[in-house]
Amino acid sequence: MPEMDPRWRERIPDDYSAVQYFPDISAKYLSLTLQEGVVSTVLKAEIPPGVKLRSAVIWGNKRVDLYDSWDRKIIPSSYWIETTRKRNSNSEKLKFINIVPGSEDYVTVSFDHIFDAFDSVVAIDTNTYINKKINGEELSVLGISTASKLKISFPQAVNIRAGYAVEFRDLQDPKEKYGWIVALRALYDQRIVEYGKKIAVIVDAYANEIMDINNGKEIIEGVVLPKGVKLIYASSDTSQFFALNKCIKMADSFANSIGNKIIKTTELHKIASNAINYPFKAIRFWEILEDGSRLTAVSCAPADYNPIASGGAVNGDK
Repeated sequence: MPEMDPRWRERIPDDYSAVQYFPDISAKYLSLTLQEGVVSTVLKAEIPPGVKLRSAVIWGNKRVDLYDSWDRKIIPSSYWIETTRKRNSNSEKLKFINIVPGSEDYVTVSFDHIFDAFDSVVAIDTNTYINKKINGEELSVLGISTASKLKISFPQAVNIRAGYAVEFRDLQDPKEKYGWIVALRALYDQRIVEYGKKIAVIVDAYANEIMDINNGKEIIEGVVLPKGVKLIYASSDTSQFFALNKCIKMADSFANSIGNKIIKTTELHKIASNAINYPFKAIRFWEILEDGSRLTAVSCAPADYNPIASGGAVNGDK
């Protein structure tokens, strides 16, 4: 159960604040950076047209109040949070730790607000074994983890469980995007998440497209995110930093454990090829019991299974 903020002991008291002033000019975007050691957190906000931003008050709990030249509070049209760190190499490029859409109710530079703002938090990660084909078929395994904030804990902590996986044979590109669609369909079908609820989906790919997809860009042709679903980028390579990243790391690790089991177990090499005109040759679902006592292949998909169908479970019309 990772702590939401690993530096909570050095945190600033909630009622402390700092103020940053800006020239009274109209600007479309605000970029506000907080530096904590090697980690930079950047608030990127879209300012309503005609508004002159004057100041930003940053509180110890990382809430942010924005004010115009008349000291009226500003509500951004939209905002998101980017967290980066310097790479270990000599490269000048920054490594994205996570990219998180902002809350609809308040402005904050804390990306952990998702555990309060969303009804469900899941992570989806797809691994492909390029050099380990089975019977001439390329194996891909998608891992799913679920996360929830413990209601009574100090410091605040998150319970993360990885217990679902999807196995593909000859999954086509873009593998990660097809994986998101299939995983969301499975999560809806199994009632792990509910239609109409706010769902945060943590992924480790397409960082530069995350906000566009959240704003209605098609994931693939003809398919957009369902209503209430938002993508969050978190790098599994930086799982030592934050709970968001541990979520995607656990999904990645679970996918690897399933993949290694399939590769090492001859009886699992054969799988019914039941997909026609789909972006994969075959598909099989895996699940681990709540108590961790048994890992089992739940089922292969029926012949008429079509997770990519327009108007299906993963579509903006829902």
